[in-house]
Amino acid sequence: MMRKCALTCVIVMLLPLCGCLESKPVNRYGYVQSIGLDKGKGKKYAYSFLMQQVSASDMSASGDQQAGMLIGTEGDTLFEAVTTMVAGFPYELNFSRTDAVFFSDEVAREGGMRELL
Repeated sequence: MMRKCALTCVIVMLLPLCGCLESKPVNRYGYVQSIGLDKGKGKKYAYSFLMQQVSASDMSASGDQQAGMLIGTEGDTLFEAVTTMVAGFPYELNFSRTDAVFFSDEVAREGGMRELL
């Protein structure tokens, strides 16, 4: 009997430890689905990011595709382009869902793939 009581107390004490530490709602993120790289006008490259912003109302079991938005910026490096984009974007960028990186024909021929990859 005493053993069951001790086990119950241990389980009850461990319950607050289960869960997410520093959890963030899903709708705080802007997910980058794909990145496009083209020749820039003012900077070396023009980057295009296809974004998927998930809101709590979009999360359904139906599996429908959410509409995306295309955001473009220029920069000499990917880091510079992302930094520029973050300044004017209301969500935290998340690259965990990035599936593809597209290069224009001109950039691929000039060796821009080596710089990015």
